Amino acid sequence: MDIVVKPFSTSSHRIIYEMCKLDQNVFGANESWGKQEFIKELLYKDELSFLALQDNQLLGFIIASAYKSGGVFKAHINRIVVNQNFRCFGVGKKLIDFFEYRASELSIHFLTLEFDTKLGVDNFYRKLGYKQFTDKNEVNNYLKEKNKMSQKKLYLIFQRKIFYKKL
Repeated sequence: MDIVVKPFSTSSHRIIYEMCKLDQNVFGANESWGKQEFIKELLYKDELSFLALQDNQLLGFIIASAYKSGGVFKAHINRIVVNQNFRCFGVGKKLIDFFEYRASELSIHFLTLEFDTKLGVDNFYRKLGYKQFTDKNEVNNYLKEKNKMSQKKLYLIFQRKIFYKKL
């Protein structure tokens, strides 16, 4: 399977439409972002956002952003989606590898992501070297950094998990 990973560009309305459609197929209508949320989320995130394609067919994408906290540049994966028909073919791994390589080029050495436990992707991220924040102080620090203290309960009862990796 010849998968091409390339940077995302907000200039392609067709790609944004396909991303919205893929997002809805994976997450369902209630949890998908929709076109307006995609456009909002993609602003200023093209440095770390990528598409996985095969013969111009969208197989998946990753949207990530860089931020500075405590004098350190970090990156956060805002969304990663892989077409369900192409899981277990290395699409997600290629997207993560490409993202990590680009983050490293930008001198970003601390990466975070979060997800709902019902997605069952823990092992995927662990295989790629990511670790879970489990200590309450780590979780609190992360939530403060991301301005999500109002959602603290979801994280402390592990309905949402926070993973990180140091490059």
